[in-house]
Amino acid sequence: MQNNKALQLKNELDKNIYQAEAAINALCIEDHFEVMDKDTLAGMLWVVSDNLEKIKRSLRGFPRG
Repeated sequence: MQNNKALQLKNELDKNIYQAEAAINALCIEDHFEVMDKDTLAGMLWVVSDNLEKIKRSLRGFPRG
């Protein structure tokens, strides 16, 4: 049971890390952020921020030790 929970937490962390990395990469590749409108840029930054919050919450679920 504990292995299942650890695997679920790891999968959730992986998913959120990959999504945040994809958003950052989309912004950085050839300076795409320079041609984005404000709403699109704000949305991309929100995705990164939201995923970082999810990562922090997931990390609280890991046992310390």
